[in-house]
Order: sequence, then C-alpha cells, then structure tokens
Amino acid sequence: MQEYHILNGDALRNRFPAELKGKSIVFRECFIDGPLKAQSYEQLLIDRSQYIKQEYNSTHQEYNDLVIKELEKLSNIPDNSEVNFWFEDDLFCQSNLWFVLHRFHQINKKNIKLYLIRPLNAFPYSYGHHSNNELIHIYTNRQKLEQLELWSNLWKSYSDGNTTTLLQIATQLKSNYSHVRAAVDSHINRLPNNNSDGQPQEFVKNLIKQNPNLSFKQVFIAFQDKFPQYGYGDTQVRKWFDQYQKLV
Repeated sequence: MQEYHILNGDALRNRFPAELKGKSIVFRECFIDGPLKAQSYEQLLIDRSQYIKQEYNSTHQEYNDLVIKELEKLSNIPDNSEVNFWFEDDLFCQSNLWFVLHRFHQINKKNIKLYLIRPLNAFPYSYGHHSNNELIHIYTNRQKLEQLELWSNLWKSYSDGNTTTLLQIATQLKSNYSHVRAAVDSHINRLPNNNSDGQPQEFVKNLIKQNPNLSFKQVFIAFQDKFPQYGYGDTQVRKWFDQYQKLV
C-alpha cells in the first residue's frame, strides 16, 4: 500500500521527518482570501491564478508550477493508498483542507485510507513549534478521516458563502473534529456587516487609530498575538494596514 502526505506548505516540507516514508504533495494555495466560487474546478483555478497574479505580484506560470502541478498529483494517487492530511487548526489551513478534501471527494478513489494529522494541543496553529520527534508522534497518533462527503459539503458551503449550512455541517462534524467549529466561527467573525468591517479588520483599524505611529511590524505582531486562530500572513494584514493608515 502506497502512502502519501498532503502538506500544508513548504515550511513543513522543508523539515518533514526523514523517518516518515511516502510521497509528499505540497499544497500552496490561500483560500482564506480571494475568489472561491466558480462553475467548475478548472474555472476556479483560472480565477485564482488571476487573483494571485494581481494581489501577490506573481505570474500564471508560477501559479501553474507551484499550485496546479501539485494539485494534479492528487488525481494520480492510486487506489488502495493511504493519504495523510497535515493541516493546522487555524482558518487559513482549515479552508485549504476543506478544498483538498472536496477535490479528493470529486476524484473518487477506491479503497483509500484517509488520515488527519493535527498539531499538538499546545501549538494548534503551528507545526513550526514541533520538534522532529513531535512530528513523528502526531503522525503515529493520526486520526482516521471519515465522512468525506460532509467535508466536501463544508467546502461547498464555504465557497458559496452559505454560513447557515456551514455552521450546520461543522456541528455535525463536531463530535470527531471539534476544531472545525472553531474555524467556522472565526470565518463568520471576520465577515463584514453593517456595523463592522469584520473582527480582524476592526482590530487593525482601531490599533492604528489609537496608535498612528505604529510600524507595520508592530501591528502585525500585535495581530498575530491577538488572533492566531485566523492564520493570516503578513500580506493579508498589510492590505488592511495600508487601507486604514490612509484614514488616520
């Protein structure tokens, strides 16, 4: 039986334990940001490539080489394999996981064993804080991943912007995957409404309003300390920083 590891980025790939055998596939998307809904899988990747090009100063070729080619490897996983999904508990990683599991459900492989590998409770949002032995430990204690159709529907609800169904599915998954509800709550809290730009955006806005001389580095560190559950990187927070500084 062949074994595969779906990794949540290059940081984990670069320090993945040599003791763990199997082939690695690196997921490099960012579904916490940008377009999520399209008429087809192929169209979504076209839309994403265009968005990444505009927002992250990338190229279509880079997107193809770094993202699409890795995603294509999912289709090449043979039947009767074991697949391990290494994704942290923050919303950034969880939204990516939902997409990968939705795609895996579409591919419909036969006799596949799926496992979810989550960080230790002390570091739910970072494999980077794990030693080599701790990474091996969480692999050894991996959790069998079931209810694939529910996970697929979780992505559909997320990409459709249907927060009611998203909450319902998260509640259904809660008994075995309690961290999913926390990620869904974070997603809902970040959505703008008539009274707020969203929880993380409001934090950045108010911090700048109260301390207009703060550097971006200071704001980003404060944001990461306050809201690690979102998993936002400096690029996302920088957009808010630039936006709200203009208002001071």
